[in-house]
Amino acid sequence: SAVPDQPSVEGSAVYTLAEGSATRYKLNLSAGEDDQSGIIVTGGARLSLTDANIRTSGSASVAGESDFFGLNAGILAKSQAQLALADVSVATAGSGANAIFATGEGTAVELLDCTIQTTGDFARGLDATQGGSIVAQNVNISTQGDHCAALATDRGGGSLSVIGGSV
Repeated sequence: SAVPDQPSVEGSAVYTLAEGSATRYKLNLSAGEDDQSGIIVTGGARLSLTDANIRTSGSASVAGESDFFGLNAGILAKSQAQLALADVSVATAGSGANAIFATGEGTAVELLDCTIQTTGDFARGLDATQGGSIVAQNVNISTQGDHCAALATDRGGGSLSVIGGSV
């Protein structure tokens, strides 16, 4: 069966930014429901996040939606969103819970001095699809489940640039 070009499941988030720009410091978020991200940035919005802890424990209801569109990701950037993360810790525990996900042309995520940990199956560290891009500097990534690459691209391609850190 063919995988759709658009997501069929729309996930929720504890914090969503869908327009404009925002700067957040010392944000501590916990998401525990299935298909729920800690943060979703979408619609060309710009978020700068510093000194934050994002924790999720829910699982993705549809594996392909997690792999290709970031359903259930700890932090999801899509639809030309711009996201800058500094000193941010992201930990996910569910199946299909990618930590940082960028999807769509014009979507860009930059990480500096961040820590990422995934413990569920099918939970990648950094993942870019559909032309999204991620640039990471001095980021430490640990993945523990099955099928959990620390760095990945998937459907429609994406770009990852990693400088320093550990995986």
